[in-house]
Amino acid sequence: MKYGVNCFFNDKPLKQWEDVDSDLEEDDEAAKNQSSKRWRTIDVQSLEQEVGPVKPLLPGQLRSFTLCQEPRLAVLPEFLSPDEASLLISCAGPQDAQQAQASHEALSRIEQRMALVAGIPLEHMDPLKVARCEPKMTPDGQVLARGQYGKRFGRKVVYIFLNNVADGGELRFPRLNLQLRPSEGCAVVWQVTSEEGEEDLRAAHQGRPPKAGTRYNAVGVFRDKPVRSA
Repeated sequence: MKYGVNCFFNDKPLKQWEDVDSDLEEDDEAAKNQSSKRWRTIDVQSLEQEVGPVKPLLPGQLRSFTLCQEPRLAVLPEFLSPDEASLLISCAGPQDAQQAQASHEALSRIEQRMALVAGIPLEHMDPLKVARCEPKMTPDGQVLARGQYGKRFGRKVVYIFLNNVADGGELRFPRLNLQLRPSEGCAVVWQVTSEEGEEDLRAAHQGRPPKAGTRYNAVGVFRDKPVRSA
């Protein structure tokens, strides 16, 4: 008599699960230590100090830090000015006609900048989404994508923190064991598909709710094909 077990491995993941609130209640020191070992936490404001002296930026220039080469994941501190971040936050609520017109012009400049850092024409970008997240809410990410991450987040994502958060609210990349603390005006750019057009879930993200207050962010999703007129 012969006994055996067959194990079949596929090219793409068949199951994925991320408990977004898995460490929200880190009351004991052991839980905190375990979390710190799992996640490499990036504080965007300290990146320049870690890499040493850097050249001052000229007007119109942006500084980018590559956190992962494959899949590509980059961070751009001060992508937005404080005024631009406040403007996007105001877009999450009602606006009068005069304010809406001013917002439209500023949004156009911000979207053009997002297209430049994504390296993809603006016509390929979905309408810019501004979202707010409070404690106990589930932010957007692979949990809400329900197995259709590539369909939901396209080819490349430009994600912008619009405010600082004292505790919680990180942007996580579970398969890279990496998370970024919220930092006002900071942009995070990552690839969802490879250069060959294959879905790459290694950079699939999941946001975390703040432990107090409200976290605001803006997301630009870029597609393979144009989704808006030139």
